[in-house]
Amino acid sequence: MHGKIQRWVDVRSFGFITSNEGGTVFVHRSDFVARSAPVVGDGCTFEVETTEKGLRALGVQFDVEVSG
Repeated sequence: MHGKIQRWVDVRSFGFITSNEGGTVFVHRSDFVARSAPVVGDGCTFEVETTEKGLRALGVQFDVEVSG
């Protein structure tokens, strides 16, 4: 899936991604491949799992801008 960071709470290391397919997905800092803190508006790709609390993003990777 693809989406953008909608909200990020750095102190608590979690936030939410708005998916391009529709809906909002929970994400924790440990779910990022790069382990760096995201910024609201960052584009990303991710997988989704369903938990008892709802949808959670896994294997989140930031979009990379290619110059050239």
